[in-house]
Amino acid sequence: MIKYTLGDIPFKGNNLKGLERMNDIEKSEKFDGMKLYTLTEIEPIIGVSHRSLLTYVKQGKIKAVKIGGMWRVKEKDLQDFLNNGNNQ
Repeated sequence: MIKYTLGDIPFKGNNLKGLERMNDIEKSEKFDGMKLYTLTEIEPIIGVSHRSLLTYVKQGKIKAVKIGGMWRVKEKDLQDFLNNGNNQ
């Protein structure tokens, strides 16, 4: 498995689709100094489907808030999930 970084967030994966999306992800929203990602933006990082991410949010495996009808994940919460999420 190959290791990559997204800003300060390291992640592992063999997903080339994720690499193609890096420029899009770097344009993620900032809200009050916090970087926020949509579920679509983090799909290639985590390597699961959108539906699986929704399930993770509803199960509390990954923290997210709904803003304007779309789920958003704070950079810190994404980092926490990547470091600990698969062990929960």
